[in-house]
Amino acid sequence: MKKLRLIPAAAVLAVPVALGLLAAAPAVSPGQDIREVAQDPVWPMPSPNEWYWHRPDDRLTQAQVDAALSGVKSGFFWSVTNDWKGPLVKAAANKRAVEFSYTAGRELKLARVSPKLLASLRLYYAASQPQGQKWLVTVNLTTQSVIQVYFESETLARAFIDAAASAANLAGITLEEKLGRGFAVSDLTPVQAQALGKSRVDSALVSMLAFGGPAEMAGLRLFDLITEVDGVKVRNADHLVTILDAAPPGAELRLTCLERVEAADGEGAARVWKPRTVVWRMPLRP
Repeated sequence: MKKLRLIPAAAVLAVPVALGLLAAAPAVSPGQDIREVAQDPVWPMPSPNEWYWHRPDDRLTQAQVDAALSGVKSGFFWSVTNDWKGPLVKAAANKRAVEFSYTAGRELKLARVSPKLLASLRLYYAASQPQGQKWLVTVNLTTQSVIQVYFESETLARAFIDAAASAANLAGITLEEKLGRGFAVSDLTPVQAQALGKSRVDSALVSMLAFGGPAEMAGLRLFDLITEVDGVKVRNADHLVTILDAAPPGAELRLTCLERVEAADGEGAARVWKPRTVVWRMPLRP
C-alpha cells in the first residue's frame, strides 16, 4: 500500500476534540516545513506519531473476521489503564468480545473487551518506535481507556481495524469513523493567542489531521485556525463542535480559517497568517 506524506499527529492518550469532514482539495505543507514548526516553542507538535486515515469496513462476516485476524501472530499489546502489557501472539473478535492473547514473562494471558465499549479505532505510524512494529492501532473505549496494539505491517494493522469494527457492528455498534472524522481541534493557549495579537483566547486550532482523510482532502491544514462557520464566530473548540453537531447531514458549510504560512519577504522561520475559506459537506450518517 502506498504511503502518504508523514507529519506528526497528536499524542494518542491526550486526544483533543474530534470532528468530521467531507471532501474537496488536497492540503498539508511539505514535510520539511512541518518539522521546522515542530521545534517552534509557540506552535509545538504534540507527538511523533503520524495519524493515517482509515474508515473501517465493518461489513465483514464472522468468517471474514476470523480470516483477517488469522495473520496476527506477532505484535505488541499495551493498556496502561488495565495494566495489560506484553508481546501479542493472537487476536480474535466476535460480537461478544475482542480478545488479545499476549505473554507476560513466561505466562500466556488473555485480555477481553466487549465490542459494545469500542468508540473508535485509529491508525498511526510510530516513527520513534525502536522495533519493527511501527504500525499502531489505538482502540479507544467509551470508558475513556485506550488500548495500543503495535503491528509489523500496515496491512495487518488495517485488517485488525476492519475486523474489530465488524465485530462491533455485529454487536449493533457503529464506530465514530463511519461518520467521516478526519481531524481534531483544540483551544488556543494564552501564548498562542498573544502571538496572534489577540486579547483573549477564541477560535479553534486544527491540532490533528489524518493523512488521506476527508479533512485533508477538503483543504484543511494542520494549525489552521477556524474563526467562523457560515459567518458565526467560533469562541473555542467546544463551540465549534456544537455548531457542527447542529448542522444536518449533507449540509454545506463555509469554514473561515487563518492559515499559518511562511512570509514571502520573511527571513528564517518567519510566518504569517492568511485568511481563506474551506467549503465542505457534513458527512452523511451510515
